[in-house]
Amino acid sequence: NGQLENIGGGYQGFNNKRLERALMDYIESAPIQ
Repeated sequence: NGQLENIGGGYQGFNNKRLERALMDYIESAPIQ
């Protein structure tokens, strides 16, 4: 059971990294007013 939890936590962390990178890319590419 604990193993499944670790997999879920790792997947969530991976998603957070992807989301953060996408957000940074969006901010960098967005026109600054």
